[in-house]
Amino acid sequence: MSMAGFRSIIFLGLLVSSCAQVGTISGGEKDNAAPQVIMHRVNPPNETVNFTSKQIEIPFDEFFKLDNPAENIRIVPPHAKIKAQMKKKTLVLSWEDTLQANTTYAIYLNNAVKDISEGNDTIIQYVFSTGETLDSLNYTVQVIDAWSNDPINKCVVGLYDTTTNAIKNFAETGVNGQAKLNYIKKGSYQLVAFVDENKDLIVQPHERVGFKTNGVVDIDSSVVDSIPLRLYTPLPKAKIRAAAFNHPGTLLIGATRPIENERVFINGELIPKAHYQRILRDSLQVFIPKPDSSFVELVLSSDFVNDTSKVRIRSAKTPSPISFSAKKTNNSFAPSDTISFVTNDFIQRIDTALIDVFNPKDSVSFHLYTCKTHLNELSVLFDKTDLSELTFTFNDSAIITSHGSNSLQKITIQLHESRKYGGLKMDLTYYTEPVLLQLYMNGKIVETLPVLEPSAPFVISELEPGDYTFKVIRDANNNGQWDVGDFAERLQPERVDSYSTVSKLRANWDMEVTLIPAD
Repeated sequence: MSMAGFRSIIFLGLLVSSCAQVGTISGGEKDNAAPQVIMHRVNPPNETVNFTSKQIEIPFDEFFKLDNPAENIRIVPPHAKIKAQMKKKTLVLSWEDTLQANTTYAIYLNNAVKDISEGNDTIIQYVFSTGETLDSLNYTVQVIDAWSNDPINKCVVGLYDTTTNAIKNFAETGVNGQAKLNYIKKGSYQLVAFVDENKDLIVQPHERVGFKTNGVVDIDSSVVDSIPLRLYTPLPKAKIRAAAFNHPGTLLIGATRPIENERVFINGELIPKAHYQRILRDSLQVFIPKPDSSFVELVLSSDFVNDTSKVRIRSAKTPSPISFSAKKTNNSFAPSDTISFVTNDFIQRIDTALIDVFNPKDSVSFHLYTCKTHLNELSVLFDKTDLSELTFTFNDSAIITSHGSNSLQKITIQLHESRKYGGLKMDLTYYTEPVLLQLYMNGKIVETLPVLEPSAPFVISELEPGDYTFKVIRDANNNGQWDVGDFAERLQPERVDSYSTVSKLRANWDMEVTLIPAD
């Protein structure tokens, strides 16, 4: 009988090197190969039909060790409990259960057999039938990451009974994200891909998962599916994921869901909305009085998150100074930017008489400005025409905050002309529904922009020169964020189109970019 059906996939172990010591005797080159099956000595042979034995002997070409055989050795359909024993270089698999008639079975050694010295492991599939024929269909599909579209390695792809959810067949993806399921019986199955963290072949609520939209695949012939399964990480339980206090009086709150229509309580006291601001959809910055204990109780009540957390207040060895910084990176502002500074505390009032603004270009003090404050931000409004640089001096007590005042501090800002920047004229007419456009410069995200009408011209101005790439999120529910899927509801994650071809943007130049997905 042909042995071609015996599937043995070898994975090279990670070679870990250490610093050499003088006088150490080398044992020679490391063994990079997992133990190999001596295929002609397997008894009964692979692909045996009319199978009646309750034991299988699988000899290897070297000594080996078993890694958690109770979890890593499985029979599908799961009609028997497999017992594994080592006899020198031979693995003996046995069971006491009675198998069903006219059924094709597959025994999977899922990284259960390892090299003794190096730990290299192997995945093996042994197949037999209690009837006269073997199920012979196969199904090939690729698994990709729903966000990056990159292939996923070592991901389980399983076929399950549509009524009982019992597993019928499975395989594991390779480095190209592709899995081939063999020896399949004609029929309809639930098709699921997931990262099986606990190796139980059952999708757990926290495990990364991907599936067909309708949940079912009909297999009546061997198929190579051209539509990949898109794997995503399910949303965790709605809760406060992080809460930290920063001296002198700032509380940062992050949640696992968007924070909307929220109410924030500290030690039972409602914090006025004028004393906190949204950082992102799922995070807040709250300004609170300095606590008089080592912990405060935080209560967050909102549309999607209702949770309580105790926040530790670490004692400060020295009082935290009230400090300033320019709101923009590198103290550089574009023509349309508002000149703003942020402090590490809630601003109560300012004294403009103690703020000096100096134009280094003509060595003249600058007085034609007005100031306004919001929470911890000070904005300075003035006509920026013909100005390229200004130095702001915040003298002692120019800014009074909830927990003190500033000491002398100088900040010089740069005011750039329009010609320093470039622009992008985006053609998104391929898309017919609202999308989110993400810009990346040199691999780092610059901004996320909602595009409500992709059919209309979309221009992005005042961009730093550099290499730009893009992602387009198909914002199906128009909520301004990427939404993952829902396995229970068979709801797919929103599709993300990645455009990795670099657009080189130059200063004082408008570039036209058309985004059309490859598939």
